[in-house]
This record gives sequence, structure tokens and C-alpha cells, in this order.
Amino acid sequence: MTDHTDRPHSAAGALPGTAGEPRTPVDHHVAVPRDIASPLSAGFVTAVVGFSSSFILVLQGLEHVGASPTQALSGLIAVTLAFSVGMVWLAARTRVPMTMAWSTPGSALLMTTAAPEGGFPAAVGAFILCAALVALTSVVKPLERFVLGLPTSLTQGLLAGILIPICVAPFAALATSPVEAGAMLAVYGIMLLVAPRWSVPAVLVVALGLSVRAFAASGEAWAWRPPVLEFTAPTFDLQSALSIGVSLFIVTMAAQNLPGIGVLRSFGENPPWKASMVVCGATSAASALFGGHATNLSSLSAAIAVGEMSGKDPRTRWWATPAAAVVYVILALAAGSLVALMSRSPAGVVASLAGLALLPTFTTTARAALTDPAYAGPNAVVILIGASGLTVAGFSGAVFAFLAGLVLHGVVRRRLLAAEPKTPVAVTE
Repeated sequence: MTDHTDRPHSAAGALPGTAGEPRTPVDHHVAVPRDIASPLSAGFVTAVVGFSSSFILVLQGLEHVGASPTQALSGLIAVTLAFSVGMVWLAARTRVPMTMAWSTPGSALLMTTAAPEGGFPAAVGAFILCAALVALTSVVKPLERFVLGLPTSLTQGLLAGILIPICVAPFAALATSPVEAGAMLAVYGIMLLVAPRWSVPAVLVVALGLSVRAFAASGEAWAWRPPVLEFTAPTFDLQSALSIGVSLFIVTMAAQNLPGIGVLRSFGENPPWKASMVVCGATSAASALFGGHATNLSSLSAAIAVGEMSGKDPRTRWWATPAAAVVYVILALAAGSLVALMSRSPAGVVASLAGLALLPTFTTTARAALTDPAYAGPNAVVILIGASGLTVAGFSGAVFAFLAGLVLHGVVRRRLLAAEPKTPVAVTE
């Protein structure tokens, strides 16, 4: 029998509140595990996979909403440093192997959103609004209920629609850069069969090789680019707040924070909901002042740090978190040189890398959106509106897709409830 309830996120094991807080006092005595190599290696893999698979999305997303190349680089560095500090604090306080990341779905959203009239400062103001909403989710019950009440299939359909224009880029690039795009697609396909987790990092290696070749051909001397943080004073306006800030909040909560809590609980951990949201909000706000868009709990690579790769003893797996943070900081410090190299890449390489990095996420979200026959039609509409590139009065297609989804889901839910057989009430004499 098909379940037509289209359950909200809270039904998927991601309920916040007191149930998500640690049930027993945390022993703050720091004990180094005997098998220290396991959590350290898991942390290394977590950071390398997390950074390499989507850093280019952060840069492209920020530039799409008005950031200059130096502001986008600053945002990448700031958001990486911010969530590295945040996840070490959470893990040290809770002894839970919690990892954080930038909002990959948020980057995809920015890549499909028009730059605000107020330029990048207006986008930064929207980032700060998103950060405030994330933090308030932990204490404002109506906001918490709104987030948890969003139908999972609707939010997954929204994200799938946002991803479509990005994910088709590698195939479109075959027309203009057949050798480069073809090589990246071939490596991606082979790695999916051999080592799926490393498919995107392998494509990054190919992209870097192509960039090195182009850089050498340019005759420009390579030099170390030290990391530089560039402050951006925020401005606030209603249009940016709704089209960027609220949309970024919804996709970050629905596609990152709630699934991140769910992954940790699936391994028997008790991540603290309130503390997590406060830390995510605070680190997001801090990084926003230097161009970062949003930090959140990791959902894509969380299973690496919390699983058996971090060791057999669950009590010492949290050491994977500081190990990952150290690697993330090193990668952030090297980001300037890495970006300078990628800037010389042949046409189509960067877009192909971004599209292939998000292809697994698109597959997961599209499947989740279209599984239930009762809601497949409404969610298909959500996907198509999100992918349409529609922009009206500065509001992106993601906003209209979300609103249309709410209306259509409400209509279908009312129809299903009306079709349910009424249970007769027994009348006693």
C-alpha cells in the first residue's frame, strides 16, 4: 500500500528539541584513542572529498550574485574557516563526530539566481538573514514547526529543479570542448564503477591537469597566492531577503541540516539540535561579512566521519572531526593558488566540474521527489519551474517553484483526505 501522507521532515527521524539533546552528561576528559589512525584518516577523507567535490560551486554561486573574483575567493576561505571552527567546538562539547560544510544546495541556488540590484552587498545582507533564521529555528517554535512541516518530496523537488541547469553543463560542453568535457565524463563514469566516493575528486584531478597545461601554455609564472579575507558591508532590501535569504534558508535546512541530523541519528548518535543550529547560524553570520553564503551540518560526507571508517569504538570517532577541520583549514589557505590555477582552465572545464559534482545529488533528490505517485505531478511542476530560469521582478524560479509546490501539495492533500472512507460513529441508546 502506498503511503500518501507525504511525510514532513520530522517524520524521517530528524525531530529536534529535547529528544535531540545528549541524554547523558558528556565526559569532557580528552582521551586519545589507541587506534588514532582510523579517525585521522576518516577526517582526512571527509575534508578532501567535501572540499574537492564542491568548492568550485561556492565560487560560481557567489560570483553569480555579484561577487568579484576576490570577494568570491574570500567567501570560500571565510566559510571554510568558519565551519571548521564550528564543528570542532560541537564535537569537543558533545563527543559526537559532527562535521560541518558550506551549503552546497545553497551554492546551486545562487548559481540560478540573478544578481540583486544592490549588488553583492545586498546578497551579503541576505546571507546574514539566512544565518539569523537558522539560529532562530532552535528557539522560535513556529519557525521550527514550519521547517519541520515542509513536505520532504517538495523540498527535494525544489532542489532537483535548481540543479538541472547546472547538471546538464558537462553534456552541453561536448559541443564546444569535446576533448576536455569528454575526458572528464569518461573518468567520472569509470570511477562510478570502481570507486564512486572518489568520482568527483578524480574529475577534479583531470580538471587540474587541463588547467596546468593551459597555465603552462600561457607563459605566466606560477606564484603562491596567500589567502586574503575581504570585508563586505551588508545592505538589506526586501527583494534580496526573499529571493536569496529565505530561499537559501529553506534549501539549507531541508537539504543539509535536517538530513545531517538524520545521518548522525542513524548511527546511534544524539546530536544536539539547538546547539547545532546556533553554531550554524553564528558561523554563517561571521563568514557572511567576508563573502561566505552559509554553513550547515554536513549530510553528504557525514557518514564518513561517523561510520566505522573512524574506528570500531563509537566513543572515540569524534576525533575525526578535528582531523577534518585541520585539513579543511590547510585547503582554505591554499585556495588562492588553487583558484588561480583553475582560472586558466579551458572553456567548459569549470562548468563540467560543477555539473558532475552535483549529479549524485540531483539523482537522489529527483528520485525522492517523484517516488510517491500521489505527489509526483505537483513535484514535477516544482522541478520544471525551478529549472526554467524564470525571473520576475528579481525573484528567481526557485521562489515561484516553492510557492507553487505549497499550493499544489495542499490541494492534493485535501483531495486525499476527502477520499478517505469515513469511519461510522457508533450510536448507543
